[in-house]
Amino acid sequence: MRSTPSSVRRTLLACVVLLVVALHGGTTSAEVAEFEAIKAKALKGDAAAEAEMAGRILTGKGVDPTPDNVKEALRLLRSSADKGDREGQFGLGDVLMHGMGRSAEAIDWWRKAGDQGHVGAQFNLGNAYRLGRAGGLPDAAEAAKWYRMAAEQGHPYAQFSLALALANGDGVKRDLAEAISWYRKSAEGGADKAQFNLGVAYWNGRGVPQDFAEAAKWYRKAAEQGMHQAQLCLAECIEKGYGQPADTIEACAWLTLAQRRNPVARETLRRLASQSVLTPDQLEKVRSRARELDAEIAARPAPRAWSR
Repeated sequence: MRSTPSSVRRTLLACVVLLVVALHGGTTSAEVAEFEAIKAKALKGDAAAEAEMAGRILTGKGVDPTPDNVKEALRLLRSSADKGDREGQFGLGDVLMHGMGRSAEAIDWWRKAGDQGHVGAQFNLGNAYRLGRAGGLPDAAEAAKWYRMAAEQGHPYAQFSLALALANGDGVKRDLAEAISWYRKSAEGGADKAQFNLGVAYWNGRGVPQDFAEAAKWYRKAAEQGMHQAQLCLAECIEKGYGQPADTIEACAWLTLAQRRNPVARETLRRLASQSVLTPDQLEKVRSRARELDAEIAARPAPRAWSR
């Protein structure tokens, strides 16, 4: 294998540095102290500490992500990965795939980590096979295999992806009942897409008994995470009184949020406002409620950070 020219290596390193700097949000004194304690272990060759130290450099926790530090992080990841540490293998694969565009090598490291049960690597492998980024054409069966491994460990987005495969028969035998089961687990784990799809299932009575109030419940969970399609569907439930008393102002407030990216919501808002003949005072209430909802969504705690 030919070595990468030094100029190309410098360019790739620069790209990684820019990515890290863009995500870097500063450090605290506690993070600095934690970093130094981890560094002491890493310098003694502890593989887990090497992976942890590299991760903290790449996320700017306790240390500035300077070019030299990022270079050291890559060395630490490779050292950790070579020693068989699954976090090091996963982290190295992540940098190679998303920071340096070296997909074949990234897949190899993710597979090593996935075989050791690393849930993030398993999910990433599922995505790679689904998208054809694993050195060949898309492979739905292989994708479903890795999604299932991660799903069984509780990864909400792997659970959603497996549910989608089961619902459509992509790489697995179509099984709507099992799909609904995984959608529910994923939705309960906080995945907005699963919450929305479960709402759709209840709305249409597909795989579950038709239940508009239950549909509204799941639409609301996704809508409160900012999903515009769910906000549109929730507004329809509120307008018709499904799962709660009918409320035109509340429905219009949700439509006000949804219309930003959803032209259907924009037209629905115009229709509803016109049919209801809202007074200027009521229109102001709609705007005020929309601002409240917007602030509530923005203030929600960030969901658990799962792998790509």
